Formats: sequence, structure tokens, C-alpha cells
Amino acid sequence: MGKFEYRVKVRRGRITLPKAIRETLGIRDGDELIIKAENGEIIIKSVSSMDIEEFDKKIKEHLEAIKNYIRVKPKLGELSGLSLEDEFE
Repeated sequence: MGKFEYRVKVRRGRITLPKAIRETLGIRDGDELIIKAENGEIIIKSVSSMDIEEFDKKIKEHLEAIKNYIRVKPKLGELSGLSLEDEFE
């Protein structure tokens, strides 16, 4: 992704993001942005609901995988050939 620098005017407390930036970042009407003031600069970050939904989906998939891993039980007789002493050697 390229680096952009544009000069914009504030009108009624609002700014318009240039089209090139909106298209590059995939920002559409209704999208939410994070705006921070840091060290005398204004930082604007794009946050799309799709990112949050995708993150939520991945977390749920991961939790299911963990639950399945934890619930694995040995089959009857599977451990009969092992002795407890072998485990500590």
C-alpha cells in the first residue's frame, strides 16, 4: 500500500477523506473509523465490521478446536499395555 498525504479543509467540524484513500483502504459510507489525537497529530484508522466478524469467527473456530482436543478420551483398552512406571522414566 502506498503512502498518501493530502491537504483537506475542515468545514463545520468535518473533513472529507480523498477518494484515493477511501478506495485504497476500502472505506465505504457507513464504515466506522477510529480517530486519535497523539503527539500533536490526528491519527485515523479504518475499522470495518467485517474485520470484527471475521475475528469473532476465527475465535469461535479456535475455541471449538480446543474443546475437541481437551475432550479426547482414550478408547477402552488403549492404555492397557502401558505401565505408570514407564511414564516417569
